[in-house]
Formats: sequence, structure tokens, C-alpha cells
Amino acid sequence: MPRYRSEHGGLLSLCFVDPFRVDLDFGVIRELNRFMMDFLIMLPLGFDVRRNVQRYLSDPENKLGALIDAPDWRREWRERGESEKHFIRFVWMKFDQAMQRLDFRARDISETLPVKVTGMGVYLYSLALYSKHELGERFWRTTIEGTDTTPQFGLGL
Repeated sequence: MPRYRSEHGGLLSLCFVDPFRVDLDFGVIRELNRFMMDFLIMLPLGFDVRRNVQRYLSDPENKLGALIDAPDWRREWRERGESEKHFIRFVWMKFDQAMQRLDFRARDISETLPVKVTGMGVYLYSLALYSKHELGERFWRTTIEGTDTTPQFGLGL
């Protein structure tokens, strides 16, 4: 990893995090954060969380708490008294709070890019950029604004 030196104009570092399920421990992000980088994170909120709400709510052995850095999330979820249809937003909020504790800027789920199955509209992931600097926010907004939402074409191979 290159070292940041302000006399040479700085450093732009980006870590792409793409867990298949919620089995990523937030401690990995915490450790990588020591290297002064932004994170582009693909959270499996539709693919895993939405499909397995009942399992996450009932199985105390699942790893959701490790991903959102909140081992006692079930207590807070129960106290909120919300229906399961709000569970995705709750998980997102808890993950965002964990990132804020690392001094990243808050991000609302509406500022993410939903990743869906082409042609079917089935929600799989939320793609979010976490940055500590306004320039990172500007890069993200510009990228999202320039994103073509038409289906991707195959290579015909």
C-alpha cells in the first residue's frame, strides 16, 4: 500500500468490498480503514437479507451482527416494533452507523445504486461509496448521474 504524503499531492485509495452473503465481519473493514481509503461496498441486502429475514430474526448463530458491527441488533429491532418489510432499511441503517463510527460520511439508502437482475428487476445488492472527503462524494454523485440504467448487452459469444 503506498503511503500518503501530502507534499506529493495525496493519495486516492479505494477498496471494493463484495461479500456474497452477510458473512463478512465488519472488523475487516475496520482494519483496512487504517490505510486511509474509501470503500465501495456491495451489500447483499436483497440477495441474502431479504430472502432470509426469518432466519436472521430467529437464528442467534447467524453472522448479521458481525457485518453491521452490532451484536445486540435483535434487541433494538424488537424495540422498534416494525414489520419485517422494514428489515432491509434497518440493516442498512445499522451498517451505515458502523461506517460513521469510522468517521465516514453518513449515507442514506436512497444514495446507493440498487443492483438488480437484468430484465427482471429483482433487487440483489445495494452499491454504496463511503468516503471521508467531499471529493469522494463528488466522484460518487458524478458516477451515479452518469450511470446508464438500460440493460447490459451480452457479448454474443
